Amino acid sequence: MEATTDQIATVAALNDIARRTMGVTCRTVITQGIAALDENTQTDILKMIEGFEDFTPDNDPHGEHDAGFLYRDVIGQWHTRWTDDSTRPALSVMWKFDYYDRDLEFGSAEPWNPDATTRVLTILLTRPSRPEAAILAMLKNKD
Repeated sequence: MEATTDQIATVAALNDIARRTMGVTCRTVITQGIAALDENTQTDILKMIEGFEDFTPDNDPHGEHDAGFLYRDVIGQWHTRWTDDSTRPALSVMWKFDYYDRDLEFGSAEPWNPDATTRVLTILLTRPSRPEAAILAMLKNKD
């Protein structure tokens, strides 16, 4: 069954809430790469994800607000887009929501239903070479 427009809007709203209240309305998982970063960098990443609003049809093709990228330049400034093709970011991070049943055994059949869904937010380092093109292509074709 394909989700309705209202259901997709509900998924996006639930993801926005979960992103802003990590660990309260969702489970949050960080990879070893993120865990190895210093505490200040980890805090910066979490704050950037909590405040992420830079959703576009290109990076959010299904309108679910379920994934995003962050980039830190060589002077330590964070960006939600990397447009300088002549350089690579010093650090590249991806975050992504997955929807599971309440027992975390299977994918949720109703990600718009908070009573039937456990959200898991995974935060990981990516190669600092703009891998989002391949990942976004995969996300667009997830149907």
